[in-house]
Amino acid sequence: PITKASLNRIVDQTQRITPRGAYGSAMGYSQGFLTQSALLLDEMGDAEKMLHWTSRLTYYHVPDNEAWCYIVPEGAEIHHSGNFWFRTGDLGNGVQQAETVKSVRIVLGIDNREEQRLGLFPRLPQHWTTASVSRYPVWFEKAGARHREQLAYTLERTKDGADLDVEFSAVYPYEVDIRLGSFKKLGDDLRVTVDGSPVDFTTSASGDSAWISLTVQEGGEGFRVEVHGAS
Repeated sequence: PITKASLNRIVDQTQRITPRGAYGSAMGYSQGFLTQSALLLDEMGDAEKMLHWTSRLTYYHVPDNEAWCYIVPEGAEIHHSGNFWFRTGDLGNGVQQAETVKSVRIVLGIDNREEQRLGLFPRLPQHWTTASVSRYPVWFEKAGARHREQLAYTLERTKDGADLDVEFSAVYPYEVDIRLGSFKKLGDDLRVTVDGSPVDFTTSASGDSAWISLTVQEGGEGFRVEVHGAS
């Protein structure tokens, strides 16, 4: 409740000064903290705006060779119209960059705090079509020792739901907990399959979105989850 009240207060107070979602006076302590809060509260409408502004404020174009990259500045000054902005302070500031990276990691939603269980809880904004990750390290116990393999996944929205393709670099020996979203609406004909077979699932409403949760059984090098009947 404290986090939600603080987020609402700051958003309401600042939207008279800068566009909603743009809080880059400090890219970590302001833009980063607020984006993380919106994501963790499942307030995906605000989170999407914040992520878009994070991308704008960190985009760096090199005109001579048409190269582009993303570098996190220490801060940014933004015109109240949202049409103009410029970066301030140093580029690549480690503290500000760390909070920006944390926001991206929350979107990807890979939770490997327990070595005998893995959670995939991506938070895909409503107007985003895909999210993907490759060679992400995951840890588990093997023969009494801590062992590392790599995870890759691609999450794509479809016309009536979403598809999640997961691959491991070796057999993953434990269950995988999954929550998929965000969705605006879950239909009466909602169904979920893993590798083509129907599975049990639960639904929930959190923040401004709907979500689907399921558990995939252990023992595979990968799997495909398909959600139908969601939008």
